[in-house]
Amino acid sequence: AKHYLAFNERFAVFVAAICHDMGHWGFNNSYLVEMRNELAMQYSDISPLQNMSAARVFELAKQEGSQIFADLEKVQYRLVRKVIVESILHTDFRHHNSMVKEINNLYEMNIDLFHAAEDSYNEEVQAFPAKEVVDFFRGDEVKKQLRVSMLHLADISNPMKPWPLAELWAALLTEEMLHQGDVEKERGLPVGPLNDRDRINRSYAQVGFIEFFVAPFLMGLSCMVPPLDSLAVEPMIDNLDSWFKRWRDESMPPEEELKRVAERISAVTARGLQRNLGKPIDVTDYMTIANSDMGRPPQGRSNRTLFKG
Repeated sequence: AKHYLAFNERFAVFVAAICHDMGHWGFNNSYLVEMRNELAMQYSDISPLQNMSAARVFELAKQEGSQIFADLEKVQYRLVRKVIVESILHTDFRHHNSMVKEINNLYEMNIDLFHAAEDSYNEEVQAFPAKEVVDFFRGDEVKKQLRVSMLHLADISNPMKPWPLAELWAALLTEEMLHQGDVEKERGLPVGPLNDRDRINRSYAQVGFIEFFVAPFLMGLSCMVPPLDSLAVEPMIDNLDSWFKRWRDESMPPEEELKRVAERISAVTARGLQRNLGKPIDVTDYMTIANSDMGRPPQGRSNRTLFKG
């Protein structure tokens, strides 16, 4: 980050990272809007939780002993405030798909630059990043994309943590979502499939979260920031494999269903391994893993996948 972002920008992103969930109490924006919560009313249904957190940063910073912006000059304060606000607002999941598209477009439009940067990183880590890459990332719009992307990546980084931590936090976060579902049922509100305690398959929900949500974002970003391969892509693939095996062992799906899921996971795994190891993984290799004797119960006893049933 020090190569691309000035000190005050890095400071602002750190503050945003610390404070981006400040004041959240276990219900998402959709629930607040549906309930016509006063926070949703205050912010016209637009990212009420994130707007609230961003506002509280500066309310808190006015208090005695918390005046972390007091020594900033006027121009510096404006920059820090801008970076904090935009970074926190982009942690709202409603921005996720557009961020994936923006990252992919940025990569495709500058593919030669990023290929050269990746080659440079693989050949000599100490020489990374090259001056051309630094100059590119220091452009105002590119820096903004980098700042908001890195904080969003940190926000969804649980599947990139070591398995014991990833497993623990997945359980805690899932329980928070299910608690919201319980409240929604009590109040006669629509309940999303991932909030329904009676329908969700927790292991498969993690498979889907990584496959459809985390992997496209992370792998797009890692194409531009090669160190993310070892720091984040590899542990994410390991955790995806662990959730797949747990789903397989707990749900005992029919062979055809197992094959379909294995093919999907193979596509994610292949992309990561091809970048890191220089070779793709074939779905038949992954089916060998899927059908191994690593605790798989006899076939055909259940047809549970994402939902119980």
